[in-house]
Amino acid sequence: MRIVLSLLVTLLVIGCARVPEIDAVVAQDEAGTDYPELVSLERLFEKTTDPRIDSQSEDALAGRAATLRARAARLRRRSTE
Repeated sequence: MRIVLSLLVTLLVIGCARVPEIDAVVAQDEAGTDYPELVSLERLFEKTTDPRIDSQSEDALAGRAATLRARAARLRRRSTE
């Protein structure tokens, strides 16, 4: 019985709490703007161009990987000293 009474009192107290208006969350400069257009995934994929990976991409990635490996090696040496 005590648990039910405590739960009832808790719910009554929560029910009396002031909840901010949902519209108050929107910034003033965004209040008059339209919602963004919803588009399907098919429409988004239609606008994609050819893959950005080309023959030069492999060389660029290999160079970047080598640079990162060298940096990691320097950091490992520094942390053990």
